[in-house]
Amino acid sequence: MQRSPLCQMLVARYAPQVVAITGTYHRECYEAWYFGRFGRRPTLLAGTNGDRHRFQVREVRDKAA
Repeated sequence: MQRSPLCQMLVARYAPQVVAITGTYHRECYEAWYFGRFGRRPTLLAGTNGDRHRFQVREVRDKAA
């Protein structure tokens, strides 16, 4: 188990997790941080290869670029 920098809880093996570029986080903590920063919920992709508890962040490109 590892600690998430977004919250102080340990990330349990089968707890809902979000895998981002910067690390693995609790889904609830990541969504709360994202909502506080961007004002909307993140777009998450379901896990692959049988990882039903793991989600990936959908990378969104800037529309201005």
